[in-house]
Amino acid sequence: MPYVYGYGGALRCIGQALERQEIVVFDLKSYACEFRLECGDPRPPYARIVRLSYSVADLERLEAEGRARRRMGSSPVDFGSLPEILRAVGSYIDHRSGHLLRVCNARVEPVIEVEYETMGRRLQHELLPLPAILEASTRMHQKRVKAQGGISSLGPLRKSHRSR
Repeated sequence: MPYVYGYGGALRCIGQALERQEIVVFDLKSYACEFRLECGDPRPPYARIVRLSYSVADLERLEAEGRARRRMGSSPVDFGSLPEILRAVGSYIDHRSGHLLRVCNARVEPVIEVEYETMGRRLQHELLPLPAILEASTRMHQKRVKAQGGISSLGPLRKSHRSR
């Protein structure tokens, strides 16, 4: 996807949008120039499927809005929030130079399911355990703090995976 902030930035923006709509369960698919989502209805009786899509222009607008909110006041980072979890997942894909196909959090167990294509055009299907994603999210934040004069480093994200 041609987006200047990579998958980490794109998914964080989408996470912020989903969080504002109180959407918790989703199945996201990446296409050439947009992300399409099927989400669980956040309102009782929870019976509908909510369909959303985000273009590159939408993501740029969401990024600008998020940047403006962050300038207004600095609240503590919630590493368990949907934007931070999705940022970590997107960065995981970016780090592998993968082409994201799908991200889904609709499984019963506490994992995020990801599908992506490697540079060698190999399809990867992985289940990323939520505790490992939270740990990676924390390390990513610490790395950003270090770049601004703090401490830490970004380590690998532990996962279970299957290749197709």
